[in-house]
Amino acid sequence: MNKEYSFKEYITYFFIAFGLYIFLAAIYGVSLTYLFPLADETQLLISGQAIGQVLLIVIFIAMLSNKFVKDTSNFKNNNALVIIILGIIGILVANFLVGFLLESLGYDGTSDNQSSIDEMLGAGGYVMIFTIIMILTAPIVEEVLFRDLLMNSVEKGIPNKFGVIVSIVASTLIFAALHSLDIYIIAYIPLSLVLVLSYHFSKNNIWVPIIIHFFNNALAIIGFFFLV
Repeated sequence: MNKEYSFKEYITYFFIAFGLYIFLAAIYGVSLTYLFPLADETQLLISGQAIGQVLLIVIFIAMLSNKFVKDTSNFKNNNALVIIILGIIGILVANFLVGFLLESLGYDGTSDNQSSIDEMLGAGGYVMIFTIIMILTAPIVEEVLFRDLLMNSVEKGIPNKFGVIVSIVASTLIFAALHSLDIYIIAYIPLSLVLVLSYHFSKNNIWVPIIIHFFNNALAIIGFFFLV
């Protein structure tokens, strides 16, 4: 149960998982467009992504069961709760500062990624259900992929302090870039950095960034339905 995964295992799992991450979202979205040709394509892609994420979680459990068990047993021993609380505070402060910065620069909208999610949440019916599933499953999928697999691959491939720095920078930027490639990327970099640092300082306990990420996404849902 305390098996340590090697660099070869982590890097292999990362590329498999990343490939599946892209493939499953695309294949289910395309499949649904054929099954429901009159439905909105964006809505079907969101639904396909939600289905793909659920399947990915099942695959992750099969691949990394020992890591999940180990991190669960070590949860109380790594100051996890303190790091989670600090991470949530960090996200709230970062969101406020980023919002202020964007407004100061004359940008009062949101990223294309966030606009699509808001549109789906407002669509009602099964689309809203799939969107909520996607928002709530995304923390598990994205944290395992971009924190556990990516960061451990880099750190084991470059086993020194430089490897830690590279893993932090790579995970932060790749995660942010996959969410936005325009000016609004600055809204995702602080969130990504908080998640990366929470993972690092919890001694690579995957549950810590998952919980922080879950809080951030849940807050977005609450904000949409009750504050907009």
